[in-house]
Amino acid sequence: MLRVLFASLFIGAVVAYPSQNAETNLTVYKDPETGFRYFWYPAEKGGYVKAFLEGGPPPVTNATNEDVHFFLYTKTAQNPVELSVGCVNCLEDSMFDRNAPVKFVCHGFMSDYQSNINVLMREGYYRSSQYMNVIVVNWENLAAAPWYETAALNTKPVGAHVGVFVDFLVNSGYTTYSKVHFSGHSLGSHVGGYTGAHTLQKIARITGLDPALPLFGERPDSERLDPSDADFVDVIHTSGGSLAFQDPRGHVDFYPNNGQAYQPGCSVDLIHTCSHSRAYEFMSESVWHTNGFPSYKCNSWADYDAGRCSMTEMTQQGEYASPSARGNYFLRTNQNPPFGQG
Repeated sequence: MLRVLFASLFIGAVVAYPSQNAETNLTVYKDPETGFRYFWYPAEKGGYVKAFLEGGPPPVTNATNEDVHFFLYTKTAQNPVELSVGCVNCLEDSMFDRNAPVKFVCHGFMSDYQSNINVLMREGYYRSSQYMNVIVVNWENLAAAPWYETAALNTKPVGAHVGVFVDFLVNSGYTTYSKVHFSGHSLGSHVGGYTGAHTLQKIARITGLDPALPLFGERPDSERLDPSDADFVDVIHTSGGSLAFQDPRGHVDFYPNNGQAYQPGCSVDLIHTCSHSRAYEFMSESVWHTNGFPSYKCNSWADYDAGRCSMTEMTQQGEYASPSARGNYFLRTNQNPPFGQG
């Protein structure tokens, strides 16, 4: 497989995605059998798959309870309880705490509710001193490989359905919009954006974990994660410029180690698998490593690296980012867990 990938680097065409501050590039290939364009996407369990940018089945028009599943995890009930729109009995029979924050966690392309992001995030919340309702969003059938374009288009109906579910929780008296925090990885970041755009009132927070770039670089802000989607939108960049955005997408954007591949500890990271995953690894650690990721506002990584920042404006990256923070923040991390240097 590696020989094939190295050979492909010499024949691939480079497609530039417009951005506000810099040119970002993705190497795209043409499948000899179908003629469809694709790029290599890292598989969570190892290896790589073709992620087709065209030629797939059409997206769904409206997502339903059959397409999107919600699994509740709590400290006192770590076996998941499935919830769904309209099922009040499901809530009554669960350990859902009406007074506790609601933490949505959402996977991206060709993943599911048992993927690493969901495991690490819920384990991070278990370690918190505060009781939390952790709801994992499973949209695996609509995010399936190899049809990346279809999955990207499905972020809208999936996000809209999550928005309906949030409204259901609020209208049923189980939470308020001010208690809702959505964290999504890669395509899941844009699911979060659409969720925030479809609720009856703005939710409190969306955290974008290395928001996916392919097919979203040319879209208007209404069709990708942006600061208008929640009262507070924070973004962690770890593979910017290839699989994910390097340009700011939130009220505050964090750039650990410049926000690009190769992240420290990702020594062999051909398609940026490791770097792309660092975003949710940092986020999950930040829940219990409360002062672990001090970040400083600065104009650029070059200025930060050269010590030209005032270092007077600081906030934590991750769970405890200040809702009043604005702009771009930089930091360094360790090669191995614990990643935070604070």
